[in-house]
Amino acid sequence: MFLFLALRLRSIIRSPLSLVPVLIAVGSSSLIAWALGLRLSPMTAVGGPIIIAACTEFTSIILLRFVEERQRGLPPQEAADVSAARTGRAFIVSALTASSGVAVLSFSSLPLLQDFGRIVAMNVVVAILCALVVLPPMLVWAEHRGWVTRGLVTVPDEPYVDTPGSALLGTDDPA
Repeated sequence: MFLFLALRLRSIIRSPLSLVPVLIAVGSSSLIAWALGLRLSPMTAVGGPIIIAACTEFTSIILLRFVEERQRGLPPQEAADVSAARTGRAFIVSALTASSGVAVLSFSSLPLLQDFGRIVAMNVVVAILCALVVLPPMLVWAEHRGWVTRGLVTVPDEPYVDTPGSALLGTDDPA
């Protein structure tokens, strides 16, 4: 996954940034499953790859949207907020739809399908939460160090606004 993301995101720095929420999601979902007493089986074992796939998709899209917002000139915090807000709504609807669809299996008469439905639904919810809660602050932190958009964006430190007298900086005379 790291190599694919490094190639896709064209950076060995952006790749692990995208994967940290994935690793947190995998660990969190395992702890939540254990805390809830959910039984693991060969069928529920597919939950791991599902959470990796879903969370990687979410984090990659948020990261790429962050880069786009930085290219538009937004400061890091605002770019992260806009990225999470604009992509987050669509992700939440998508995640809740997928999670609800799979959660229906938890009402099955077959215990194997019940556990599968619960675990996969939980994994999708954990994936979206990790992507939307963990990644944006990480992007801001990493961008302040120049790691996220290095080589992709050249943003001036302060935006230039052309106003009367701006040619003579530091004077109040508009001449």
